[in-house]
Amino acid sequence: MGPASLRLVIGPRCSVGAFASVDRGRFQGQPTDCQATTYQITPSWSLPFGVGAAKLTLDGVVDFIGSHANREAQILSQPQLTLDLSRLWRKPRRVLVGVEWDYWHNQYGISGLEDSVLLPVLIWVM
Repeated sequence: MGPASLRLVIGPRCSVGAFASVDRGRFQGQPTDCQATTYQITPSWSLPFGVGAAKLTLDGVVDFIGSHANREAQILSQPQLTLDLSRLWRKPRRVLVGVEWDYWHNQYGISGLEDSVLLPVLIWVM
């Protein structure tokens, strides 16, 4: 058996101005793979907006993870911009296309290890 871990997670969800939702999660505890205590703050959001007749949404999440043991602090972010393509044929929110940027600073807590990838997004709701 591994060491016991203490976790406290708080995550309110609310609407703020033009945002469809804004979440903030906070974690304080001890990761199961080490003997150090750290924190993790995870805000997420969904912001629908329009440009002319086009309906877009900017969704995303960011993890701020504190340093612990021999691991550096990390930032993991995944913002996503999508266009509601199916709105053109009057069936909104059925087919969305867009792009997502995955960014990880100090990947796995390793100082200087960076990951930055731009990915295509296709969401098809049946």
